[in-house]
Amino acid sequence: MSNSKHGHKHSKHKHVNGHDKKRRHHEHEDFKTVHKDCAHGVHGIISVVKRDSDGKLIIWKRPRTRSYVHQESFQQEIKKSKSWRKFGVSQVKVCWHPDKQSLLKTYVKGKTLKQTLEHDHKFFSKKKSKSVEALGRLVRLLIDSKHYIQDVNRQNLIFDGNNWHIIDSSVIHGKTTRSDTRQRYKKAFLKSWSKSLSSDSEINDLKSFISKYCC
Repeated sequence: MSNSKHGHKHSKHKHVNGHDKKRRHHEHEDFKTVHKDCAHGVHGIISVVKRDSDGKLIIWKRPRTRSYVHQESFQQEIKKSKSWRKFGVSQVKVCWHPDKQSLLKTYVKGKTLKQTLEHDHKFFSKKKSKSVEALGRLVRLLIDSKHYIQDVNRQNLIFDGNNWHIIDSSVIHGKTTRSDTRQRYKKAFLKSWSKSLSSDSEINDLKSFISKYCC
């Protein structure tokens, strides 16, 4: 009798494990890694994966540990991405991976503002540049939103050839006046974006750009 019961329990245990393995395989089989662990952040390890169904590249962000702190951060990232799209300053969508532990995020092909400025210190002096004009549009959309998004820095902006997109940020502050939003962005852009510039003339070009579009 005891052997029979033991055998029954063991069989059931194997069945459950098999089901879990099949489910976990199903959750991951739709993606193939292209660039593994290409970046490490405070809360996640980032890889670029390709979705089998359409060949689309996607960012896959896995938590560094099983700490609830990472999960809370991921939940906030999903929430922030909804605000970026609502304000028209990004097409990046962030959602849960089917495993409910990691994130999937829109992959934007292009150069960050930091990469652009490091290779072109005269960027802000260009009067008829598609990229400069697109950055100006983004600045105005940010101000029109009346929400101050913290850390719209050089690394968190990518140009896809037509538009600049916010791909990451810190806190999105509550709605305030347009005047207050404008002043906060003017200070933030000058402090952050000037880090890639070396001469007084380059910084003056940045100031002129800010004055033109932060209006």
